[in-house]
Amino acid sequence: SSFVAGKLNDVRKKINQALQVLLFVALPITFGLSFLATPVFNAFYGINKWGPIVFKYTVFIALANCIFNITVVMTQSINKYKTVFLILIS
Repeated sequence: SSFVAGKLNDVRKKINQALQVLLFVALPITFGLSFLATPVFNAFYGINKWGPIVFKYTVFIALANCIFNITVVMTQSINKYKTVFLILIS
């Protein structure tokens, strides 16, 4: 709504807030969960040899997916649909 109204400063503020949440919340949680992958996995699924290793890498894949989703939504919200389609194709 800020972009449609032409309030570009408000758009910049909202984009910065979204990236700050990603930086200050999702990134520390990802690294913390990666370091604690073995006890967390064993608490929920039982002791397994390969489970914590796969879980450790899956956490980083989830972070990459989170970054991708946020950037795609931000790009679509400022009417850059062509850019989104080119990113999704490549």
